[in-house]
Amino acid sequence: MHACRLNTFIGLIAVVLFAAIPARAVRAEGTNAPPNAQTTGHHNSPANDSKPHRAQPTKADSASVRRTVYREPLHAQRHSRMTWRQREQWRQFKTAAARFPAFCEKWGRLLRERHVNDASHIKWKFKDGWETGTYTGYSKIKTCTCEQSEGFAIGKLSYDELTYYVVGKTKEEAQHAKPKVTAITTTTEIFRWDHGKWFSF
Repeated sequence: MHACRLNTFIGLIAVVLFAAIPARAVRAEGTNAPPNAQTTGHHNSPANDSKPHRAQPTKADSASVRRTVYREPLHAQRHSRMTWRQREQWRQFKTAAARFPAFCEKWGRLLRERHVNDASHIKWKFKDGWETGTYTGYSKIKTCTCEQSEGFAIGKLSYDELTYYVVGKTKEEAQHAKPKVTAITTTTEIFRWDHGKWFSF
């Protein structure tokens, strides 16, 4: 009698356990991962979970993709504008530097014209029976350089300023005599590029 009741009780326990097994199997199959497994969609650190991830562009991405995926912060946009201004200043400098040699040649022609004009307007002085005179002449352009300073194109050219001395029994003889150089002064002139032209300071 007691053995029959014991067998019946054991049978009920077995039925209950057997019924619970499929439910556990279904739950495990639904997760498709052990309870302690970590998923790839979350980080371990709560601090990282609180901040949204921002995609970063790569060199392999096209320009349109980089613009869509990644928006530059405000300070980067300001830096981009500054870079554009620097590029514009550099473009103007290259234009000014390319035109400065022609400007130097023009300046040299003006100096030669002044040289001829000064030689034809000598200040004569009669001294010890001789007609003497002096005038100012100019050498060819010795240096012609262009550089960038504080965003501006600065041009520099140099030449020698010479003092000539002539002497003769008469003015006509002195004018045809070989002039002698009595003084040499090196002069440097500085110019600034502005509004597409070179201007003297």
